[in-house]
Amino acid sequence: MDKISDTDSKIISILRFPLAVMIVVLHSMNVENINVNIPWELHNVPFEIAMFDILRVLFSRVLGHIVVPAFMVISGYLFFVKFKKWDWLLYKKKIQSRINTLFIPYVLWNIIPILITILWLHHANLISDYLNEIWNKGILNIFWSYRGGDNVSFGEFHIFTIGFPFNVPLWFLRDLIIFTLISPLIYIAIRKAFLSILLILLLWSLNGGNADINALIWFYIGAGLSIKNISLSNHRPILRNIIVLLFILSGSLKLFTFHEGNMLLWEKIVNLLSIMSGIYIVFMIASCTKLQVSDNYKKYIASSSFLIYVFHMELLWRSHMFLKLVFANATNKAWQAFAVYLISVLTTIVGLLIINYILVKYFPKSNYILTANR
Repeated sequence: MDKISDTDSKIISILRFPLAVMIVVLHSMNVENINVNIPWELHNVPFEIAMFDILRVLFSRVLGHIVVPAFMVISGYLFFVKFKKWDWLLYKKKIQSRINTLFIPYVLWNIIPILITILWLHHANLISDYLNEIWNKGILNIFWSYRGGDNVSFGEFHIFTIGFPFNVPLWFLRDLIIFTLISPLIYIAIRKAFLSILLILLLWSLNGGNADINALIWFYIGAGLSIKNISLSNHRPILRNIIVLLFILSGSLKLFTFHEGNMLLWEKIVNLLSIMSGIYIVFMIASCTKLQVSDNYKKYIASSSFLIYVFHMELLWRSHMFLKLVFANATNKAWQAFAVYLISVLTTIVGLLIINYILVKYFPKSNYILTANR
């Protein structure tokens, strides 16, 4: 694709903020760390609690699981703009720009939460224990695999184990850095055997793949659209109706069979279909909207998406802790949980919009360092 079209540029501008908001919604369920099992709850818990969990799963899991793949499709799509054929000079320029837009923010936003936590602890012994923990896990693991460990295999064959960086949501940036580095291989794969490689990746995802393999799939699809000159707004009417129906069916099945933990093969397939059809619908809605994207929206709202992404967990869990104390004496536990879930998301988003506004308006140089004006 020679350049991004005005329509595709509008789609991306419109989607940046709402997708960032949905990342907060996605992780608001992680903060609570409650084991949800919808089929069991429908028969064993009070109606109000079951309905709250259904709503929470709908927004945080059925809709929320669309968000990161959609961002990865956009990232793959944008990286390969201007690649009519492979060009090492263009590749070099893309890598140089990604140092500012990916690598430097990635390093900074894995360190900033550590500094904030040190200030939060404000007691010498607690700070010492905290720094010892980081030292024992390995300084470099802050940027690679500090938390958890996810085994990646293909069938029964174990390939590698990888966890999350210190700032957990930044696994997306870590993977994006890797994908940009191996983009020559991705370009060759798309040019020579796009569908065959995609099928292999999908089979890997269903048989031992993890979030990183899934991320590669979505980046690969976005790259394929760009290289093959297919617009994000390319939605055929007949296909549109089929995909909307597919999302309704797969999303509903995912919702009412949702449980925490490992998924069975058929659940993985349903999840994949729900995400694929969901991404299509998200792009379709954005392309059909008549809203005009103003300069102020781009400057103060859309630009907040990166800050929301890299910093939301710090505000979200603290907001969640505070609200649980505020509603501690509530008699209706279902409504208490709903209030904490909803208000923690709203306070996080509003807080980060205010911080972004201050950075953009009064500290543009600092904002460029922290977010590269993404």
